[in-house]
Amino acid sequence: MKQIFFGLIFLLAVMPARAQTDTMKIKDLSAEWRMRSSRDGIIPLINIESFSGNSLFIPIPLSEYRGNLLRLYSAEEVSIFQGDKLLMLFQGEKWMDVDSLREVYGDSVIYTLYNRRLNPYSISTEIYRITDVQTSRMIRSDQVIIDAKEKSDIRNVLIFTILLILAFATVLYYYYPRMVRDFFRLTRAVSLRELDENLMKTRPLSLVNLFFYLLESMLAAWVLFVLVQYSDFYYRFNFMHFEGFGRGLFIWARLALVIFGLLMLKYLLVRSFKALFHISGFLNSHFYNYIRIGLLFYTVLALFLFAAIFTMHIVDPSFYRGLMITVLILFGLRAVLIYFKLMNESSHTILHLFSYLCATELIPLVIVLSWGINQTM
Repeated sequence: MKQIFFGLIFLLAVMPARAQTDTMKIKDLSAEWRMRSSRDGIIPLINIESFSGNSLFIPIPLSEYRGNLLRLYSAEEVSIFQGDKLLMLFQGEKWMDVDSLREVYGDSVIYTLYNRRLNPYSISTEIYRITDVQTSRMIRSDQVIIDAKEKSDIRNVLIFTILLILAFATVLYYYYPRMVRDFFRLTRAVSLRELDENLMKTRPLSLVNLFFYLLESMLAAWVLFVLVQYSDFYYRFNFMHFEGFGRGLFIWARLALVIFGLLMLKYLLVRSFKALFHISGFLNSHFYNYIRIGLLFYTVLALFLFAAIFTMHIVDPSFYRGLMITVLILFGLRAVLIYFKLMNESSHTILHLFSYLCATELIPLVIVLSWGINQTM
């Protein structure tokens, strides 16, 4: 645990500064958006929550932003019109040079974005200025390599929260070194037979164990926060939208508390069905293995995501979409591993044990998978 802590501190200290370009957002054009009203025609979109219809009108005063770049982003496929002319079918991100647009359209242009089920939360229209840091000169649009999700608030929240998690884990290791080693022992976590007598004899709801459940909740919330913020389905989760460091920190803390509550619900579920199926001695083994595998799982994911963002600078939303799907698949593998662990220490029939696991693992897993896959597809 100490090695992980100091290793991440070293990464924070030496991660290369991205000094090739200076990217500055100078205007969010969402304040200029308009919608079509059946009664009043085209009207300003004062509040995005009041949007209705299937078309979004975006007036762009090109003369005001000479020498800059227009960034369009849509998480879902939309048709882009200029007047009655269809320009393109578009999904993802596109950067356009404002001066080049002025040569075609003059001092202003109005783009119309259309989709039968248009979601304005999935759309972003912004004006950026991109300069070379060393020469302070503007960079042409065809030379720009831009971080599509480069938000200083997100990065600050991620750095602060990972340091908070590491500090909490270090305190746990200082006071409970044996418990930390037991929870993070990889060979026992993946073994098909239960070998850990020390951990299994402790009480699941003792104070020290609650600390470890909180640690797992913090790690899981951090991983979920990263995957949502950097993926291309970010706009589908309205509750994850934020501006400012404090609001981002609040969202992460709220996620951690929700996940902690779900872990407690998981414990009650396992305990209830253990009594219902008359299976003795399974509570500690089942629940601790669930927590232990999750702790290892989220720790590895957090380290990988930290490296992907701060050292490898991976910003492709499809990468994080694929990683989210991988996470959902790994949830299934955890259930399979728990099944074999319990089967090897149980004297009950396979059918009886399988029915118990269906109620405690497989049905909740199917619910999570169906929801998660529907969100990521």
